[in-house]
Amino acid sequence: MIGPLNLLLIGVILSLLAVTLLAAMVAVKKRRDPSPCQLTERDSAVKQLELTHGNQQRYVVAYQLKPETKQPDILSRGKVNFRDLGG
Repeated sequence: MIGPLNLLLIGVILSLLAVTLLAAMVAVKKRRDPSPCQLTERDSAVKQLELTHGNQQRYVVAYQLKPETKQPDILSRGKVNFRDLGG
């Protein structure tokens, strides 16, 4: 007769087997049917965006971002000339 500990062990083994099988099925499906569009971006001064559509079409776009311009700090208190304000 099979004891309760043996039944628990069989249940755990079957559960792990089911999870492993499901993960393998998802991996095979993902490899077989890649997403229609894949984006990759590389870090450098000139950015390059690569768009792959399926297995045959590949587009590469290169662009360069504008350098950051220093924005005026509107929160800091500078010198205020009250005569110019009419006060």
